[in-house]
Amino acid sequence: MAEEVSTRSLSYLFGRKVYLNNGVYVGTIEDLIITSDSIHKIEVRAGSSRIQALISSSTKGIKIPYNSVNAIKDVVIIDNIIGLPATDKES
Repeated sequence: MAEEVSTRSLSYLFGRKVYLNNGVYVGTIEDLIITSDSIHKIEVRAGSSRIQALISSSTKGIKIPYNSVNAIKDVVIIDNIIGLPATDKES
Protein backbone atom coordinates (compact mmCIF):
# COMPACT_ATOMS: atom_id res chain seq x y z
CA MET A 1 0.00 0.00 0.00
CA ALA A 2 2.87 2.41 0.71
CA GLU A 3 3.97 2.28 -2.94
CA GLU A 4 0.51 3.28 -4.18
CA VAL A 5 0.38 6.28 -1.84
CA SER A 6 3.93 7.41 -2.59
CA THR A 7 3.29 7.56 -6.35
CA ARG A 8 0.64 10.29 -6.16
CA SER A 9 0.07 13.51 -4.28
CA LEU A 10 -0.44 12.93 -0.58
CA SER A 11 -2.80 15.88 -0.23
CA TYR A 12 -5.77 13.64 -1.02
CA LEU A 13 -5.36 12.04 2.42
CA PHE A 14 -5.93 15.22 4.41
CA GLY A 15 -9.42 15.45 5.85
CA ARG A 16 -10.24 11.77 5.21
CA LYS A 17 -12.34 10.19 7.92
CA VAL A 18 -10.64 7.41 9.88
CA TYR A 19 -12.49 4.39 11.25
CA LEU A 20 -11.40 1.33 13.19
CA ASN A 21 -11.88 -1.95 11.35
CA ASN A 22 -14.92 -2.58 13.58
CA GLY A 23 -16.64 0.61 12.39
CA VAL A 24 -15.84 2.98 15.28
CA TYR A 25 -15.21 6.54 14.05
CA VAL A 26 -11.82 7.83 15.22
CA GLY A 27 -11.49 11.23 13.53
CA THR A 28 -9.99 12.90 10.45
CA ILE A 29 -6.46 12.92 9.09
CA GLU A 30 -4.79 16.19 9.93
CA ASP A 31 -1.13 15.52 9.18
CA LEU A 32 1.33 12.92 7.91
CA ILE A 33 4.71 12.02 9.35
CA ILE A 34 6.99 11.05 6.48
CA THR A 35 10.43 9.46 6.73
CA SER A 36 12.74 9.48 3.71
CA ASP A 37 10.41 7.97 1.09
CA SER A 38 7.37 6.60 2.92
CA ILE A 39 4.60 7.54 5.32
CA HIS A 40 5.59 6.65 8.86
CA LYS A 41 2.50 7.75 10.82
CA ILE A 42 -0.78 9.55 10.29
CA GLU A 43 -2.00 12.18 12.73
CA VAL A 44 -5.71 11.97 13.33
CA ARG A 45 -7.76 14.69 15.03
CA ALA A 46 -10.11 13.02 17.51
CA GLY A 47 -13.62 13.03 16.11
CA SER A 48 -15.60 12.33 19.25
CA SER A 49 -15.46 13.19 22.93
CA ARG A 50 -15.09 9.49 23.70
CA ILE A 51 -11.89 9.21 21.64
CA GLN A 52 -10.63 12.54 23.03
CA ALA A 53 -11.13 11.24 26.58
CA LEU A 54 -8.82 8.32 25.83
CA ILE A 55 -5.89 10.46 24.72
CA SER A 56 -3.91 13.12 26.56
CA SER A 57 -5.91 16.26 27.27
CA SER A 58 -2.96 18.35 26.02
CA THR A 59 -3.29 16.92 22.50
CA LYS A 60 -6.16 17.02 20.06
CA GLY A 61 -5.31 13.88 18.20
CA ILE A 62 -3.53 10.59 18.00
CA LYS A 63 -0.54 9.40 15.96
CA ILE A 64 -1.25 6.10 14.27
CA PRO A 65 1.52 3.96 12.75
CA TYR A 66 1.01 3.67 9.01
CA ASN A 67 1.36 -0.11 9.19
CA SER A 68 -1.98 -0.09 11.09
CA VAL A 69 -3.75 1.23 7.97
CA ASN A 70 -5.80 -1.51 6.31
CA ALA A 71 -7.44 0.45 3.49
CA ILE A 72 -7.62 3.91 1.95
CA LYS A 73 -10.47 4.88 -0.32
CA ASP A 74 -13.22 7.37 0.55
CA VAL A 75 -12.37 6.69 4.20
CA VAL A 76 -9.34 5.22 5.96
CA ILE A 77 -9.72 1.93 7.84
CA ILE A 78 -7.20 1.11 10.57
CA ASP A 79 -6.57 -1.83 12.87
CA ASN A 80 -7.94 -1.44 16.37
CA ILE A 81 -5.35 0.16 18.61
CA ILE A 82 -5.04 -0.75 22.28
CA GLY A 83 -7.05 1.72 24.34
CA LEU A 84 -9.52 2.72 21.65
CA PRO A 85 -13.13 1.63 22.17
CA ALA A 86 -14.34 -1.67 20.73
CA THR A 87 -17.77 -0.21 19.92
CA ASP A 88 -19.50 3.17 19.53
CA LYS A 89 -21.93 2.35 22.34
CA GLU A 90 -21.49 4.26 25.58
CA SER A 91 -21.06 2.12 28.68
